[in-house]
Amino acid sequence: MLSNEITSNELATAQTHDGDTISGNISSGNSKSLTALKKTNKKKPLPSVPLKRPAFVVKLWKMVNDPSNDHYISWMAKGDAFQVKDRESFMKYVLPKYFKHNNFASFVRQLNMYGWHKIQDVNSGALVQTDEVWQFENPNFLKGREDLLDNIVRNKPARENEEEEVDFKHLLTQLEQMKRNQMLISEDLKRVRQDNEMLWKENFIARERHKIQSETLDKIMRFLASIYGN
Repeated sequence: MLSNEITSNELATAQTHDGDTISGNISSGNSKSLTALKKTNKKKPLPSVPLKRPAFVVKLWKMVNDPSNDHYISWMAKGDAFQVKDRESFMKYVLPKYFKHNNFASFVRQLNMYGWHKIQDVNSGALVQTDEVWQFENPNFLKGREDLLDNIVRNKPARENEEEEVDFKHLLTQLEQMKRNQMLISEDLKRVRQDNEMLWKENFIARERHKIQSETLDKIMRFLASIYGN
């Protein structure tokens, strides 16, 4: 009897342990599945899109780094600026290869628009460039640092006139004053028109009187002429 109870208890214990084990295995399996699903559902980071560099900046980079252009345009010794050595030859042989023009002034305007500056000679206080040599610098245009070109953008034009705050109360007062002035002007014009009409009437009456008087005088003269004519 005791052995049967032990056997039953052991069996129950074994079943209980097995059940726990099975349940544990199922729970563990579900947890692993959920973890796997979470991992698969995680959004993959989008690849970074490279910035589109301005065409002018790209062409200038190629121009300065092309050894065949060294006689006309090249890096300065420190690599932090470039120089145009012979402006006339640069306009004739280099600019047309990269742009649809050979206008040096237009080229300089483009440089200024993208943040380049003429190099200042600290010793003399004058600009370094002469008729033959022009030097320009930009903190993001350095020899061997093509990655910095992404930082070069076109300068936004400054607004010439900032918007002024409008005093609406003052504006309404001014409008009312203008309206009153307009009414006064209209009244004056009306009076002038009436006066003008009156003058025309008086002028017409005066002309009629003058006509009648002239006719009367003419009759008198003819009458007198008929009596004393001989």
